[in-house]
Amino acid sequence: MDISLTVTAPGVAILLLDLNNVDGYQPGTKDVLIESEIASLGTSVVTWDGLDGLGANVPSGTAFKTIFRYGSFPVHYPIYDAENNSDGFAIFDYRPAPPATPAIAFWDDSSVVTGSAEIFGITSSGAVHPWGGSGTGILAPNIGDTRLFNTWIYGQLREFRSTNLHTYSCITLPPVANNFTNLPMPQTNGATLIPALVASDPDGTIDSYNILTIPPVSEGVLSYCSNGTEPCTGTVTVITPGTVLSPAQINTLKFDPAPTFIGIAQFTFNATDNSGNISNTATYKLPVEARPPLANNIVVPSMSNTMAQQQLRHYQHQMMMEQLLL
Repeated sequence: MDISLTVTAPGVAILLLDLNNVDGYQPGTKDVLIESEIASLGTSVVTWDGLDGLGANVPSGTAFKTIFRYGSFPVHYPIYDAENNSDGFAIFDYRPAPPATPAIAFWDDSSVVTGSAEIFGITSSGAVHPWGGSGTGILAPNIGDTRLFNTWIYGQLREFRSTNLHTYSCITLPPVANNFTNLPMPQTNGATLIPALVASDPDGTIDSYNILTIPPVSEGVLSYCSNGTEPCTGTVTVITPGTVLSPAQINTLKFDPAPTFIGIAQFTFNATDNSGNISNTATYKLPVEARPPLANNIVVPSMSNTMAQQQLRHYQHQMMMEQLLL
């Protein structure tokens, strides 16, 4: 979900989606806090992924309050090596706001103690952003020793509140399964490893593969390894129609052609993605060739090398006679 913001000065956009129906921001709840630095004037876009603060999808039709704060011209109050500040701060604006107007204070000490931060801002009328003392966590004694703690306000901070109805139409695309034709194999092959099934998902991942049809036994047998290893360290399992394979198991497919079969064996499958969408049906073809011919050794009878020499001399004698006649 894109949220458009139009601003006239650079600053920081702080957007609270109050999904737990308790005013203000409560970390670790359904509340969502989005902070974005806006560097350019005009319209900018802040993106929300549609999840609540606990990582769950916010259902379409949910109404919730939004609090938008936009701060410009930050003023920082860094303090270094203050072991304890258990009483915190009180920060007041005097101009241009009415005198003694409490400022909205911010801090982030999460690098010191996880979760110790105030990113949405809190009215600093007194005792805000304490550290050290006699407690635990951020209030542990002398926790500020050799550390820098920073508190900041904005010279100009505006706040806008509204109620939104979150509606959306969520449409996911189905995966696509690919046809494939394997290289021919001899009918005398045993169980032979074949290339994995192929499918892709344009907006997700492939979760499983479903074998729809298989070749008849007279053509051959398909199998896979139960734990998806090759060589198989699990159980070699014969595939039947309806077998569901994981992405690891499809890399262990083997086909054992029947010794008397010649032709093209085939099976069909589809794929399911992580949203439960089912792909088209794809066909996997397995050409099987006849047994290759066997070459036999040939031994010819031995011949006399003397007789061969006599024939050669006779041929030479005949050539000499022909030359004399010429």
